[in-house]
Amino acid sequence: MAGAASLMVQIFTSAAYFWRKWTIEIVVLFSFVLQLVLLLFAGIRRRRARGVRVFFVWLSYQLANSTAIYGLGHLSINGTLVSREHEQLVAFWAPLLLVHLGGPDNISAYAIQDNQLWLRLLVTTFFAKILAAGYAIFVTSSSGSGSSSLAMLPAASWLMFVVGVVKYGERIWALYNGHLSTIRSTIEKQKQEEAKREKKRGDSEQGGARDPPTPPAVRRVLAWIRWLVNAEDSRRWSGTIWQHNMLQFCTRDDSKDFWYDLAKKIHVEWRKKDNTYSGTTVIPDRVMKQVFSYLIDILRIDDKYKDDEAQKDKDEDATPTGQSGIPLDSTGLLKAERGRRILKKLAKKDGDNTVYDLFGRLLRDEIQQQIIIWHIATDIYLRTSDKAETTEYVEAINLISNYMMFLVVERPYMVPGLALRTIYSKTIEDIIQSRIGFSVQSLAEKLSVNNRKHNKVSLSALPLALLLVKRLNKYDGARLEFLFKVWVEMLHYVSHQCSRESHAKQLSSGGELTTVVWIMAEHARNFYI
Repeated sequence: MAGAASLMVQIFTSAAYFWRKWTIEIVVLFSFVLQLVLLLFAGIRRRRARGVRVFFVWLSYQLANSTAIYGLGHLSINGTLVSREHEQLVAFWAPLLLVHLGGPDNISAYAIQDNQLWLRLLVTTFFAKILAAGYAIFVTSSSGSGSSSLAMLPAASWLMFVVGVVKYGERIWALYNGHLSTIRSTIEKQKQEEAKREKKRGDSEQGGARDPPTPPAVRRVLAWIRWLVNAEDSRRWSGTIWQHNMLQFCTRDDSKDFWYDLAKKIHVEWRKKDNTYSGTTVIPDRVMKQVFSYLIDILRIDDKYKDDEAQKDKDEDATPTGQSGIPLDSTGLLKAERGRRILKKLAKKDGDNTVYDLFGRLLRDEIQQQIIIWHIATDIYLRTSDKAETTEYVEAINLISNYMMFLVVERPYMVPGLALRTIYSKTIEDIIQSRIGFSVQSLAEKLSVNNRKHNKVSLSALPLALLLVKRLNKYDGARLEFLFKVWVEMLHYVSHQCSRESHAKQLSSGGELTTVVWIMAEHARNFYI
């Protein structure tokens, strides 16, 4: 027993001696490895921000600052304890760690919350670490002679110190400029400067003839075209969207829940071989073309806004327009748009209000409740309708419906309105009571013939979803095209009603389809001539 204790003492003594002797070398090398990892892999969070790789990037980001700060602190305290042969080399390591604190150019901040800490970094870290690095260089380089081969290192150390100060200051400046309030103020200043330039240009044109300048709208369109041409080479979005299907969730194998929850906690993508109820999928180009084609129809300037009848409709909907003639509801207000636009068109086309009578009540005031109702009804209808198998809209409807449901469940802060978690939970309980084993198809068929009536006291959205299924079956028009356009309008609504902070927050995780839709619509508004 005494021999084992003595062996343990020797091991710990040797480990402590090894750590004291090689601490700074290990810290500098580890800090360099972390910087290399961030430089090589930080870009993946813009394209495919999930899985072990992103967890590795996140861990490296968290450790990089701590390691560099620890190294600088160790040097400033223990720099004089190293051997004379290594003093000047240690003097070079201090500014090198300061450069590491500046971080690689492709990841100044991991998340938007990091931008909010720029002032804290400036006050508590920036000046302190500059002083620590300068002190370490001064003490170690002025303590005496070292190796003649290292005679030039003091000058190199001070040069590296200047580079480190600039690099660290550049990072804090980037964090400051990435803060949302700074971005807003910058945009306002740019607008004011543009207005002043336009005024001066107008005054000069009145004062004398000169070559006509390129109209601002044309310049914006040309910039937009150049961006489109280069978009493929600089693609940032992953092209994948999350999916969540309520019927598949209610027929899941409960024994897999532990592993699913564990995978979510460590940011690892979870997939089942069959019936993935929550996971990611690549959205095909043909679906994107369908979605954006209808979005363009929503955003396009239409002649109907110019005639008297359109003016009447516009007044009734309280839909103001901007100076460019684009309806402002398409770029921000949208209070009357989440399926009602297509109802208006169909009612006008049919010459009666039948479509309003069928579906108007099911376009709810709370968008999250509406998404739950339409998601369940859409899934049941597509699984039980023969027409759903041979149309181009089925894939797009499924992808958007499941994506919107995922936002309600996992990203409620990106969906406007109240987070109706109770309605979702009660609806899940209601569906589970009707399930037959683990078959999604059997559950859908059973629900499609359910004659339950809506109870105003009940919080479950299932009765209204079943009512919607019945009304879809009664509707004689192009049902799937109608469903597709309703879902695209809901996607458009959610994209613009989501806060800018929520959009920015998701950019560090690869971005969302709603963010892409929002950016596209904003550009479309700015580039109309």
